Amino acid sequence: MASVFDMITSLLDSHSIAYEIIEHEPVYTSEQAAEVRGTPLHAGAKAMVMWADKRAILVVLPADRRIDTRRFKSSYKVKDLRLANPEEVERLTGLTVGAIPPFGNLLGLPTHVDRSLLGNQHIAFNAGLHTRSIVMSPLDYIGLIEAEVGDFS
Repeated sequence: MASVFDMITSLLDSHSIAYEIIEHEPVYTSEQAAEVRGTPLHAGAKAMVMWADKRAILVVLPADRRIDTRRFKSSYKVKDLRLANPEEVERLTGLTVGAIPPFGNLLGLPTHVDRSLLGNQHIAFNAGLHTRSIVMSPLDYIGLIEAEVGDFS
């Protein structure tokens, strides 16, 4: 079975999308990732596995922002919203917290992207590993995934 990294690069290649791969020391936080990549924290695509009314989803927002749970719940008519714990993340995705890429379509998770992420010139994210990141255009990214775009950060 292909790794998540291989699935992402295959998807990008099959659509002739330009991207950069950055190999780096292991990182576990958005701040560490931005530092080793040399990218602004706001350009980091933070992907969080969450539970929305007992349904697993992926929420993607700029790494320097936090989800406004009240706004999200109101926008998507969700009563209960919580972050998945590390064991749930691994069971659902086969990956560890901090290595989740913003491609819910490849992980079998409905994806919600905060509109503020799309204003960046580039976005950067860990691509299934703590030691490998991808930098690409946010417009190319949003064109590849099936996502709800909203304002919830």
